[in-house]
Amino acid sequence: MRNFAKLVNFEFRRFLPIFLALSGVLIVVQIIGVFIVSNSYKNNLEINYISGLMDKSEYISQYGLISMHQITNNIFFLGAIALVVVSLLIYLLFIWYRDWFGKNTFVYRLLMLPTNRMNIFFSKASSILIFIFGFVVLQILMIPMLHFILELLVPIDFRLDLSLTDIILGNQALSLFVPTYYVDFIIYYVIGIISMFVIFTMILMERSFRLLGFGMVIVYGGLIILLLISPDILQVLTNDYFYWMEVQIMRGALLILIGGLSLWLSNYLLNKKIRV
Repeated sequence: MRNFAKLVNFEFRRFLPIFLALSGVLIVVQIIGVFIVSNSYKNNLEINYISGLMDKSEYISQYGLISMHQITNNIFFLGAIALVVVSLLIYLLFIWYRDWFGKNTFVYRLLMLPTNRMNIFFSKASSILIFIFGFVVLQILMIPMLHFILELLVPIDFRLDLSLTDIILGNQALSLFVPTYYVDFIIYYVIGIISMFVIFTMILMERSFRLLGFGMVIVYGGLIILLLISPDILQVLTNDYFYWMEVQIMRGALLILIGGLSLWLSNYLLNKKIRV
């Protein structure tokens, strides 16, 4: 356990500069977004209402009230989230390949550590999860800050104030990363963790068998897809014999099977087949 904690701390420190940089970009871009959207609304308000072209009811009827939904669904807010997501997806690959292609082939020393090699696997997965939850917490904290800026810029008569839950439910990206129901939270993140295990397994396949490994990755990926869609195929073949909940239970069982298979293969590859 001590060796595992050291490995997690090591991976954490390696990614921390990237995390801080991405956090800074997220904060700055989303603050810029709330200023741009709010000022655009205010400019339109000045042209049509303050200048006397419309009264209050006419303006609200035609243009509506501004709320955090306009803020969270603009390109600045969503673009910042997309940048973080893409960066984390790239890092899923980079976290392994840099150990092979980095200076002095660091993976050799990593694999020679006096610890179970699966600790290396789980430490990399744990560090990524830590940063995912870190970004989620940061985004949750950003929402009240952005709402406060909106309150400063737009008069209350032309603003619709929403609760944190309403803001999250009004944005698909936020609903995905911050589900408002515990069951959804567990399901989404279990699927994410299993997907990460699958990607790690594919990387280890390629690193173990090199050119042959590419073919194995394609076959394994095809097998995963086939397993995931098999409940739907079964429904078609049986003319919708199973209830919706039964199909979801089958899919959940297959996800657990895929996760277990990926862990078993990764353990086998790390201990028996991996080449430095």
